[in-house]
Amino acid sequence: MMVHMRMKAKSAQLGGTFTRTKMTKPNAWAKISAYMAENKINMALEANMLQENMAVEASGCENGKTLPSIQKLDCIYDEEPLGFEKYPLSSSQKMQAQDPLEEIDIGDGSIKRPTYISANIPKELHAKLVELLKEFKDCFAWDYNKMPGLSRNLVEHRLPIRPDKEPVKQSPRRFALEILSKIKEEIERLLRSKFIRTA
Repeated sequence: MMVHMRMKAKSAQLGGTFTRTKMTKPNAWAKISAYMAENKINMALEANMLQENMAVEASGCENGKTLPSIQKLDCIYDEEPLGFEKYPLSSSQKMQAQDPLEEIDIGDGSIKRPTYISANIPKELHAKLVELLKEFKDCFAWDYNKMPGLSRNLVEHRLPIRPDKEPVKQSPRRFALEILSKIKEEIERLLRSKFIRTA
């Protein structure tokens, strides 16, 4: 009540009247749209004035040279033209490897066993390397079930769980039937190759 009286007194001192209007939703939208329209008009007027100030009228010819009918000036700041450079990460150009790779087949002809070597190797070393890889192709694991497991002394993955707490049972996720069969195949393959085991 006291604040309202002070505001009335202050507005009376300034020679105006203080009226309080309730802001409703339609009233607010009307004020916002009027403000935006006024800003658009002001921006258009400023752009027009800038364009008129920056326009250069070309004379028909200067020193015997014909000038184009429309000339435009670049924006200048501190006596240097402003230009926009293209953002390098927005381009679709992919990074190339420093050492290009060449695919070679070290299989016996019936089963393809692709591997990759450097394309910059000299010809005589290239032939020797391919021969060496074919000689020791049985050292490579081509299937998961042929890979020996790593020792648990070297690496072991553990989940950070509290031993005193009971685990929360999650509801099973639902999948489409065609995806469900592929998931089952993958799990069976991982179980056969002993990459995973049941808890």
